[in-house]
Amino acid sequence: MMTLFYNLAIVVILIFFLTSLPPGFSLAIEYSNFTYTETSNQANLTENPPHVLAIRHYQNDESTSIIHIGRENYVTGANLCLEQRLLLRVLQGNGNVIEINFNNTEEIQEINFCYINGKNPINIYPLFEQYILVSYVHANDTSDSTTYMDKGMVIDWSGNILSIIDFGPSFLFPNSTTWEPNEFIVNNIVPRNGFLRLSRVRRTNNFEWRQYGRFNHGSFSLLQNDRFITDSTDLTNFQVTVLQTLDNGYAVIYSNKLFASARIYAMKLKFNEKTAIKFNLYELTQPNITITGIFCSVDYVYVGHLCIASVARTIVSQTPTNTTAITTTTLEPLTTPVTVPFAQPTTSTMQALFHLKIRFLSSGSVLTADQVATNENSVTARTLPPGGYALILQQPFKPIIYFNFSLYNESNQLVDYSFPINPIISNMFGAFDILKNNTMVVAQNEISTIWSLMSIQLPSLSLYHYNGYGNFYVNTTYPRKDSDNLEVNCNKINITFQDPVSFADGNLSIYQISNQGDILRQIINSKNCNNCIANDNAVTLFIYDSTFNVPGAKYYIQMDNKFVQNSIYDEAILGIDPYMWIFQTANVDISQSSSYAGDIRGIIRLTKSGTQYFRTMSNSDRDAFITALVNELTVIIPTEKGRLSSNGHYQLDATVESQILISFSIKAKNSEKFLSTLVSKYLNQLIENGAYTGISTGTTTIYLDYIYGFQQTQSLSELFEMHMIKFILLFVGIVIFLMLFMFARMKSPEGDNLIILQLGTTLFRFVIFLMFVFTDSKTIPSLQISR
Repeated sequence: MMTLFYNLAIVVILIFFLTSLPPGFSLAIEYSNFTYTETSNQANLTENPPHVLAIRHYQNDESTSIIHIGRENYVTGANLCLEQRLLLRVLQGNGNVIEINFNNTEEIQEINFCYINGKNPINIYPLFEQYILVSYVHANDTSDSTTYMDKGMVIDWSGNILSIIDFGPSFLFPNSTTWEPNEFIVNNIVPRNGFLRLSRVRRTNNFEWRQYGRFNHGSFSLLQNDRFITDSTDLTNFQVTVLQTLDNGYAVIYSNKLFASARIYAMKLKFNEKTAIKFNLYELTQPNITITGIFCSVDYVYVGHLCIASVARTIVSQTPTNTTAITTTTLEPLTTPVTVPFAQPTTSTMQALFHLKIRFLSSGSVLTADQVATNENSVTARTLPPGGYALILQQPFKPIIYFNFSLYNESNQLVDYSFPINPIISNMFGAFDILKNNTMVVAQNEISTIWSLMSIQLPSLSLYHYNGYGNFYVNTTYPRKDSDNLEVNCNKINITFQDPVSFADGNLSIYQISNQGDILRQIINSKNCNNCIANDNAVTLFIYDSTFNVPGAKYYIQMDNKFVQNSIYDEAILGIDPYMWIFQTANVDISQSSSYAGDIRGIIRLTKSGTQYFRTMSNSDRDAFITALVNELTVIIPTEKGRLSSNGHYQLDATVESQILISFSIKAKNSEKFLSTLVSKYLNQLIENGAYTGISTGTTTIYLDYIYGFQQTQSLSELFEMHMIKFILLFVGIVIFLMLFMFARMKSPEGDNLIILQLGTTLFRFVIFLMFVFTDSKTIPSLQISR
């Protein structure tokens, strides 16, 4: 069923910039191809090739993309209609393809499979992990466009429907019943936070935005929504896009054509807040200006955000090109009529095309605004993650499109690279995508039952050197990326940035990579970190001894976008995605078989909510809870299986408001990796800092009391040392009564001498009772351990 020809080695050969190359020398762009064979369940369509309609990659995993496939079914008027099935293909970085075939025509109706004015009613949005959002329209009466409602469906890679979202009425043009697909959806910069949807309000020139978030088992809840007025009456030239911002919010960027100028506005939306801040981003004051396109993104090279607007200016000129004879006659004196030549001008118009590159901060402050890249043809502009931008010209030539692209560096200069295949013959839909690793993927013309993609590795056009952390802000780190000799129990890490930074409000999370799943070892919050130092462009973070305590283990560090900020502009800086900063501790032998610390017994305490939860359980569920607690702590520390245990005993702590105490023990082994004393230290450290360690991620460990930690109970040696005087007095008392008993026995062998020992026993019990009442009873929370 499947034929795979996939070149996994895309060679990046550019490490120098054009300015460092010899004159006349250029480097070649590398290409590779992927091919896949499709089958069809609809017999009448088996001869129609499968077309790639759209390519969308996962934000935090550019190696995985969702490919939307469709076969031509029929043509009605100017609209193309496709096979009535939702066909999605998950293309993974290793070349594996997962097929998703959705056949529920009652939910995704026939109206979704016909292009309307060149727009596809179905759109796909990779969310994160294995979740995909599919937007479509659903009608109570498909013959009545006023009943059309926009919907969103969250599915997984198995094609399971996890939830359906009602987005509201679908767009109708003002004062008409003409329906047209219309929406903009963008993921939050932290995809798990949700997404924002922007759509035209039915029969108005206004827009509605909706923030969705709090992902839970495939379901998103509506956080905030509102409408905004565009102030635009000419929607034929209206351009709008949605941008994810570095502070976890969103920005709506749109244009408005005025009488003698054109403006670009930005409307800033904070995460889960309804208030919107609108500001004038830029104004072009030349006459006859039209904004024909806007593309915006986070600025991966400098600070803030970046937009490239495509601009067209109509220029009217007059040229005297012909001569007309005009006859004139004077009245006095009478003369012969005279013919006078007169030049009649010819009026012509032309379009002057250029692009406007705007760099701005989250506050709305514009850093730079440059008119760049004048062109004769209308093109699509795309910013590139490693700097620079691409201008893409798609020229339809049915049934294909000539796909041309040119690259510009950060100095807005056309770069001199050799493009062996330019133009590319792309398919009739011109589907393409640019991944975060700077790979451009273009759908090629389909034949028979095969669709194929061409992958082009674009060069880095930034002035900074890319060090592999997902953005250009990070210069170096300790531990180094991909190193394998980090010292076990290392207690600090360093990050050096390209520019001066200060702490903002975000998390840096350290994970241990495990076959059973990643283990959270520590979280550092930059706002509440007492052991964090920021000095110019470097930060030093001090961490727990228990964080890197496993020899030869792999770790990765994830940094939130707002962990640090540019100290000059107070603008959040991009973080580091998972699995970008990977390293390994030194594989050294830390076994201490010659030492032996003995078993350690102690107590842990549940929180008030944990105690309430524990009390609702049956005895068997309580036993299962304690067993799960032992297992989770074994993984979090981590230590060998069987080292931790509990006898299942628990009781109420009378010193606080009824919290459960649970007995806990750490076994000693001759071949142990960690001494029991070290396991005890790690356990106490992890619990006391539970809000910032893996304790906060467990299903049972979340109920542990951070304040209490792990408290050891006394060993026999510790007990004797603490109560040495009492034991000496006891020993002396026993000796005295034994001597009295023996002396009495010698004097009167037949007498009742045992009364002396009974007297001694009674006195001993009485003294012990008094000591307990007046001293030890104050330290005992409960007299009986219940089950």
